[in-house]
Amino acid sequence: PGGIDEIKEKLYAHPDPNVFLANFVPYLTKFSSSTFVHSLVTKAFDEFVEKLISQYINPDGLAVHFVGSIAANFQNELRESLEKHSLILGNVVKQPADALAQYIMQTR
Repeated sequence: PGGIDEIKEKLYAHPDPNVFLANFVPYLTKFSSSTFVHSLVTKAFDEFVEKLISQYINPDGLAVHFVGSIAANFQNELRESLEKHSLILGNVVKQPADALAQYIMQTR
């Protein structure tokens, strides 16, 4: 194992750091009932909400919708973080291609 230097390289020097980070999701999901994982995920969502969502004017009471497996696997932690900031968890779509196909089939 390369340690922290290898992790930094994969996060900052490679073109797809999201793919590297996605490798950790199965482990986090497996241990999602642990206090440590719950705290880690909730803190990450808190930072996401504070840095990206809360910058919009008066976001209070807005429903925020998400796409992807992280939001789908950690809906409780996501909801908790949003509620701290007076936001509401809207729709969570794990695989957008499936939802799009379903929408197209319903509109025909």
